[in-house]
Amino acid sequence: MTYPKKIERARRVVALTGVIVMLLCAVLTLVFAFLKFYTNSEFYASAWKASAWSMIMIPLVLYGMLIIHKVVTRDEKEEGKN
Repeated sequence: MTYPKKIERARRVVALTGVIVMLLCAVLTLVFAFLKFYTNSEFYASAWKASAWSMIMIPLVLYGMLIIHKVVTRDEKEEGKN
């Protein structure tokens, strides 16, 4: 499937943004885990849990959105053939 240049550029920007967000989540999870270990602070314990949860949930939500998009566009393509 060929996309116009603007859409292709937007897709690349969104993909790069997703990679940066995931790397940031991974780094923050590591930092919060170290800070929790060395300080025994409740804040860092909560921050570590939230960051680890984000590393799991963000890709799952994006994957779900991708599946929904594929199902919707497949239905639209089938309707266009009739």
